[in-house]
Amino acid sequence: MKQISASEIQKLGIENVGLDSSALDLQSPEALSALLRRAAGFHCPCPPATLVNVVLDSLSALVDKDDLREPVTAALESLTSYGDLVEAEEIRSDRDQAMRLLYAAPPSFVAYEGLVFLVGISPDQISVLPHELEARIEYSAHIRRLRAAGNENLSADLTSLGLISISLNSWLKTPTLMAANEFLARFDLKLIQAGPSGSISGLRILDAALPVDYYRGRWKEPKSETGRFVGRRSRAYGADLWTYVLLEKGIPQKLVDLPQFEPRWRACDEAWHLQSAVDAVEGHPQQFRVRSEVGGKKVVLDLFSPLPSWMTKKWDLVGEPVLSTGCLFSYAFPEATVAAEIKFLSDYFWLVRKS
Repeated sequence: MKQISASEIQKLGIENVGLDSSALDLQSPEALSALLRRAAGFHCPCPPATLVNVVLDSLSALVDKDDLREPVTAALESLTSYGDLVEAEEIRSDRDQAMRLLYAAPPSFVAYEGLVFLVGISPDQISVLPHELEARIEYSAHIRRLRAAGNENLSADLTSLGLISISLNSWLKTPTLMAANEFLARFDLKLIQAGPSGSISGLRILDAALPVDYYRGRWKEPKSETGRFVGRRSRAYGADLWTYVLLEKGIPQKLVDLPQFEPRWRACDEAWHLQSAVDAVEGHPQQFRVRSEVGGKKVVLDLFSPLPSWMTKKWDLVGEPVLSTGCLFSYAFPEATVAAEIKFLSDYFWLVRKS
């Protein structure tokens, strides 16, 4: 019996998911995304935790699972935002409770300015593409893209291979532009119209009074707060629900669960958009930071709070995710396009530049 080293296992693992073992290791975002897609092909539909645990178990001989849990969970969130996985709730007839499940989206593509973004998962193989096309895939974290060569009609070629063409508008699902107070007023009206909530089990809130540049630190259990808050509440089965709640001295008075206005979005997408409106109206809008990438060829935007999937999808088209430092996540853009993306942040999320 031949004994192989950890480095050889790393190499085999990378190659088995179709990646370049000379450029990546199994802890890279590209590899974690590929492992999650492979796990999804075998296990979906399933709860998100199933995919996270499958990937962690597969790497347990090489790395500490506790160290990798957060990066794997973040990669799964990116795949769901991007569209490789579709989130839905299923009612358990034996429990009369909804459970959050992830489904593997069918192999598809989105065409944009000479690029094709690959979306979806093949349950039977790593890729449905022929080898010559598969070898041309560019990987960047959770993103997979192809560039048209010369007069090549990639859309027609992929359609002939059985991939589904998704229109840009259907993929992005960009909402109607409005001012922060107008956006917030719609939710406040829904909350006013709601009946008494009674006690709420496992309620946690995003405290708008806490600093906007540390998202995780803003979460807390209500104590003596009065006002309207984005939050989450537990339920007997399935993931916690996102909600908008009215508190009086820490006691819930009314609530509405999210999403309210965009059921095609995930609940967290509407909740994060709503929180950015709350922060803007309260007078301490969320922030972004601008810095130059090493080498000076691109500009990086650092974000301190999560953004809805339709926003990160847009950025997947024009930029690419990069390693974040002292923030929640970061994207790099060509210098010529970054001003437009900053304006988009200001228009849709009312963000301001961090001084």
